[in-house]
Amino acid sequence: MAEPDTPTRTPLQQAEEACEIARAAFAAGDNLNIYRRQFVSVCPADGDTIIYTLEIRSRAMVRVEHINIALALESKAFHEEIADRLFARFGGEQRITAVHQGVEIETRRGFA
Repeated sequence: MAEPDTPTRTPLQQAEEACEIARAAFAAGDNLNIYRRQFVSVCPADGDTIIYTLEIRSRAMVRVEHINIALALESKAFHEEIADRLFARFGGEQRITAVHQGVEIETRRGFA
């Protein structure tokens, strides 16, 4: 007994199907990109050099070159102002931590 004819999908149809699956996963919130980076900035109030740790969680791709440029622009700024500017630029969920004068500081932006 002969097998019934099954239609063969073209590579374009296969790619479109894969894109549709990826779109569905994205819509369901299954995709998440996490970017982490340490950077240094000087406190405008007392001149202390502070080491910060940044984490960005985003469903969209964020170019690492853009992160590096944005952080280079924050050479002298207050922690909370840095957080506001980075959130305005990249969105997502962001967390920045640092220790300044013995005080651990954590800013969060974009969390529900």
